[in-house]
Amino acid sequence: MKIGEEKGRAEGRKLEKIEIAQNMLKAKISIETIVKSTGLTVKEIKSLLENLVNTVL
Repeated sequence: MKIGEEKGRAEGRKLEKIEIAQNMLKAKISIETIVKSTGLTVKEIKSLLENLVNTVL
């Protein structure tokens, strides 16, 4: 597999995890559960939460 293809797939998986985490936050699922389910860090989840809050305000 070419390095570019591998990098693109990794980025796609990351974006999918972010989308799942955003949906979980909207469903009011705890950050701890989201971290365990997606593999994203607490810092990444809190950043997503801030972005969600800012788009609502």
